[in-house]
Amino acid sequence: MKNHKSVLYHPTAHQFQSAVFGFTDRSELPPVETDAEIRQSVLQDWKNDRDTQKLVKLAYVLEVGKIIVANRDMDDFQGQYICARGSRDYHEKSLKPWNLSRRQLAMVYRALSRDRDVILVSYESGGDLAATLAHELGHYINRRLGGLDRFELSLFKFPAEFSRVTENMRRVARFDEYFFQNKDEYYAETWSRFLCGQKNRALFRYLNRPLGRLRMKHPQKTRLILELAKAA
Repeated sequence: MKNHKSVLYHPTAHQFQSAVFGFTDRSELPPVETDAEIRQSVLQDWKNDRDTQKLVKLAYVLEVGKIIVANRDMDDFQGQYICARGSRDYHEKSLKPWNLSRRQLAMVYRALSRDRDVILVSYESGGDLAATLAHELGHYINRRLGGLDRFELSLFKFPAEFSRVTENMRRVARFDEYFFQNKDEYYAETWSRFLCGQKNRALFRYLNRPLGRLRMKHPQKTRLILELAKAA
């Protein structure tokens, strides 16, 4: 998923110094955080943020295989959902831009080999860690748990209107244009708003049909999703 709502910008030491050296004496410059320090700060926020940790617990109860906070930024992408049922070539192409460590790659491939899906979250998500995780969890609900059907997901060669976002759907959602590209992105973002406790009855009415499908297939998991949304 690309830029999700607001994104905290952390300049590198070189970028910061280049911007100010023409006007400020070097001795007067404040200390600049390195990428490693920023990463450690975000990882600490990840562990300490209650809303994020509730989503992490829900994701694992829903049987997501692994959630990893990426140790390097991937351009302007904030998160990505990787389905275990994809090909190895798909997995390799999806993972390569994230520049994961050997240890992280081992954990990812271990989960995928066990038919468990993976969620990656960039440390550059900054203050939007919970929203980014909830969006990727929305993809998991759409695809793995069956919140959307195969027509809506366009997994096969069906007419485009099945996966296209309608004008009525657009009207009730104040999303960036990125989330209107198809129903998978639209519903993933709708789940994100729902799980993070936002209030939008008109928008959330579109979750009635996916919730009906989930209740039929996964009643216990559906109950946990609703409980977290209610408590958010």
